[in-house]
Amino acid sequence: MIIFSNSKINIGLNIISKRPDNFHNIESIFYPIELCDIIEILPSKTFKLTNYGHLIEGNIEENLCFKAFKLLKKHYSIPNVHIIIYKNTPLGSGLGGGSSNASFVLKGLNEIFQLNIKLEKLSQLAAELGSDCSFFIYNRPSLASEKGNLLKHINFSLSEYFIVIVKDNLHISTAWAYSQIKPKQPDIKITDIIQNIHI
Repeated sequence: MIIFSNSKINIGLNIISKRPDNFHNIESIFYPIELCDIIEILPSKTFKLTNYGHLIEGNIEENLCFKAFKLLKKHYSIPNVHIIIYKNTPLGSGLGGGSSNASFVLKGLNEIFQLNIKLEKLSQLAAELGSDCSFFIYNRPSLASEKGNLLKHINFSLSEYFIVIVKDNLHISTAWAYSQIKPKQPDIKITDIIQNIHI
């Protein structure tokens, strides 16, 4: 199976408060974009993970696709697979590439092995992998709150606009970026701002 795992952009980001679990409560709009990684899932006697394109650093145990496979295997009887990822999405860019890969692996395994897991359940599983992983299960424009895992689908489209993504060689860790922020209640809600966007 070949899967096209798309990225997202955040339209606005309010970091509202620090949570007891050291995450942050946020408000943002997650919007899917066409920039995709390519994932192939093949039968294999042992689990394998191969990476082309942008290099995914770290041990295999830290990779979200590996974690997605292990999570699904924990709940369902599935055999080993070989996951091949061609990374077009730059790492450390805030485009959600890793989260997308993990969520699309969940959806792909669900389809390959005919597990018949409903989207709601897949979304719950994805949330165990990362705060924004659930978004890629439904993959629709959404107002994100709490850790980014509470999603409300909204009627919002940028289809009449060109989206240009500029990425230099700077890699920004999400954890580091959040650690530099002083959370505060926003002066205006993001949903009020987008009402002024002509679509």
